[in-house]
Amino acid sequence: MPYFRFQPDIYGEYGITDYPDVPTGVSFVAGRVISEALPLPLEFSVSNPANVPPRHLLGGMIPVASAQLVESLHAAGVDNLQTFPAVLRNEEAGLTWTNFLAFNIIGLVDAADMSASEFDTILPGGDGDDELPALVGFRQLVLVESKVDGHLLFRLVHSPGEMFMADRVRSTLIDRKPPEGWGITTIEVPVR
Repeated sequence: MPYFRFQPDIYGEYGITDYPDVPTGVSFVAGRVISEALPLPLEFSVSNPANVPPRHLLGGMIPVASAQLVESLHAAGVDNLQTFPAVLRNEEAGLTWTNFLAFNIIGLVDAADMSASEFDTILPGGDGDDELPALVGFRQLVLVESKVDGHLLFRLVHSPGEMFMADRVRSTLIDRKPPEGWGITTIEVPVR
């Protein structure tokens, strides 16, 4: 099954300019359930003008999706999302967009074929069973399909800042694409 790295549209001209403050220790990329109380809705500053509404996917360290995109992910079978109400604001222009959700992908997958992938080590891992794995920046990533273990939407243990989707999810998004598009860039990842 093909898998795809995905991110907000790389050609998008506008986006998030400031993230909300969240409690120390809260991470939207660590793969664990966020149980701490958050200020809701989460408020994000964006640079969008009135004539260019926000795309359906924004953000990096705290990803934000339209409710329509989240509903389409659920329709594709994705069941490992934790969502939080979000508001996007351009204070300077006096604009507000609602119907967005910050989301957390639950679970990290150890599915990279490290011997076939090319990467730069950002932070070396420990040697013991309880130690953290190395964090890397992949130049060329190869996934091991059996280790993906049926996950439809996931992050990798060695590169938790990146998001991945199965072809089934991508196909559902293509079938349900709104007229303006989703505002998502996908790149296929080799699988063995």
